Amino acid sequence: MFRNRSYMLGLGTGIILGCLLLVLMQAAEQGEERLLGFEDSGGTPAAQEGKQYTEEALQALLAEEAERVRAELAEQATAVHELETAEGAAKAEEEAVADAKPLQRVVRIQSGTTLQKTAGILEDYGLIDNRLQFMARMKEAGAKIRRGTFYFEGMPDEDEVMQIITGPPITLD
Repeated sequence: MFRNRSYMLGLGTGIILGCLLLVLMQAAEQGEERLLGFEDSGGTPAAQEGKQYTEEALQALLAEEAERVRAELAEQATAVHELETAEGAAKAEEEAVADAKPLQRVVRIQSGTTLQKTAGILEDYGLIDNRLQFMARMKEAGAKIRRGTFYFEGMPDEDEVMQIITGPPITLD
């Protein structure tokens, strides 16, 4: 396309590197100015502000700061207590849900559904964790998936899921 392609590439690279060096030099100058300004002011924030405290004023400031910290700690303690009571209520609610009847799911597998689609359906329902692993195990077992409606109660493992979908489907009367 270009007759002097390597020349153009070198020129572009040189321009980019030149810009980067210019930015680096400018940043170095600004950093040096900041350091010189810091040394001129005495090197400490108190020297910059020009504040000097007497012993009594310093003790008063320390007492105020200690009171503020105590107030913050008291607020945090009440927040922690409220959090613990909320967690206790959440645990009680989870136990009530766990004591409720087990999860029941009904899955319908239509005629002509492939193993990949079936694994996707089962993964969407939360019956299997890994679609690819399930497909590999089904191919290894050599079992055929039956079409129909299947009933799952609770949280069955992969072996139970394989047994259910390769067994006879339920009939809805």
